[in-house]
Amino acid sequence: MKYLVVQVFWYFDQVTGEFNYRIRKPGEILAQHPDFLVCNIHLFHPLFSQLALAADLLILHLLADEEVGHIIALRKKLGKPTIYEIPDNFLSLGPWVGTDDALRNPQIRQNFLFNASQCDALQLSSPELQKTFGYLNPRTQVFENQTDQFSAPSPGDTFVFGWGGSKGHEADLAEVAPAIERFCRDHPDAVFSYMGYEPIFQRYFAQIPNAQCRPGGPIEDYYAFLEHLEVGMAPLRDTEFNRCRSDVKFLEYAAHGVVPVLSDAACYRVHGEDGQNCFFFKDPDQLYARLAFLYRNAEERRAAAQRAYDYASVKRSLSNHLDRRASFYKTLLFFDPNVDELPLLPDCEGLIGYIRKVTYLFEACRLVEAMELLAKVLEMHPTFPQAHMWRLRTMVKGGHLEEALATYRDYEVSPIYWDILHEQLAIASFALGDPNWREHHRRILSPVTRLRLEPTNRLDREMIFRQILDFNPYHYDSLVSLSILLSRGGKPQEALGFLRRAERINPEEIDVDGALAKLLNPS
Repeated sequence: MKYLVVQVFWYFDQVTGEFNYRIRKPGEILAQHPDFLVCNIHLFHPLFSQLALAADLLILHLLADEEVGHIIALRKKLGKPTIYEIPDNFLSLGPWVGTDDALRNPQIRQNFLFNASQCDALQLSSPELQKTFGYLNPRTQVFENQTDQFSAPSPGDTFVFGWGGSKGHEADLAEVAPAIERFCRDHPDAVFSYMGYEPIFQRYFAQIPNAQCRPGGPIEDYYAFLEHLEVGMAPLRDTEFNRCRSDVKFLEYAAHGVVPVLSDAACYRVHGEDGQNCFFFKDPDQLYARLAFLYRNAEERRAAAQRAYDYASVKRSLSNHLDRRASFYKTLLFFDPNVDELPLLPDCEGLIGYIRKVTYLFEACRLVEAMELLAKVLEMHPTFPQAHMWRLRTMVKGGHLEEALATYRDYEVSPIYWDILHEQLAIASFALGDPNWREHHRRILSPVTRLRLEPTNRLDREMIFRQILDFNPYHYDSLVSLSILLSRGGKPQEALGFLRRAERINPEEIDVDGALAKLLNPS
């Protein structure tokens, strides 16, 4: 018998590096352990609710959806552990993340923080990330990225150096682009090779003779790209987000026999040894000098590539970290394993894609289109629980309250979606003046949801917000609203305290210093 580990994710693109390093590969290696079976499932898969409760160990990868908090609470009652994973510093995003992106939504962020605090453990991808979010959970564990993809150094006749990655690194590349261009001008037989977002290449590198550009693609294409490099660069500006990054670029270069030339950054200093398994640079001029040194010294270049490869193959191999991961997970499992085979998961990629589109239409208030698509989905899969919950939400948001009550009043739903069902029915009943709204309100398990729906007068609001924050200290709307109430009520210092807590969740929009200035200089 074995333990069933279920990893839940929201990613719709499963060819990215993050999915590979944080979900697919850790799952594959853990499945090689004699005591574990591993299943990966999307949050929108029709069988998600069943597996979320059946799993011996559930790992939630940065999930904020409404049902997630309820899953954690239900599993606690069942005596089953749940782990939350935070892979990046979502509180300090760069300009590559749009202003309307979900990761910038303070309500989404509050759920990330709350869910991480409620789980039995929190796992992270870097030591710096642990410093940033370790306060959320008394039990935290860093699992750095490891790899099982290795390619021994095979130096060529041409000095090929380069970079590959996502458009989130544009500012990092822009800072060193003049040094790269100058190096290529001074060393015309050197070749700069780039893989990623083509407009970035056009902006900064298209004028370089012999420069090569490959479009971004699956992780397998990136590994093939690395086969052609002798030297790989990893520029990284000193920002809060970058300080919490993993050292995956260092790992990938080293594992493929590419000499890593890295910014002297926190994430690379953990395992990088300057002049041994990598070369550090502090500014563009030093990057130029490092490239020139490696260009002139072919023997040292080959030796450095071998040292980097030896480091990665010994210290960062997935298989060498299996026991550490398995041992940590076992500390959370206080019962005997009782699963002998993996559940059969049908391929539901199409249905998952439909629900993704429904969520987009719902947020855009294109409710008629959402209902039409949901009708199509439920015709294909009449018992699809997520589709029913989105249909109910859409009915209520669109004002079809009587239809919502008639359709879903007696609907039997998985316990995971219990609060969504009764919250929506309570909203519809209350709006129609139906006294039975109290029955639905009473059935809601989440104290925060019950408090949010409680009709209040102005005198009660402060008490309600305080009660919500007693249960969820990261509840953004309550932090902001309570700050406003206290400020108007003659309690400015306490108001600033709550506003500072809100600022940590939404630093892009909350300005505590500005509020303090107004407080000190009201004129």
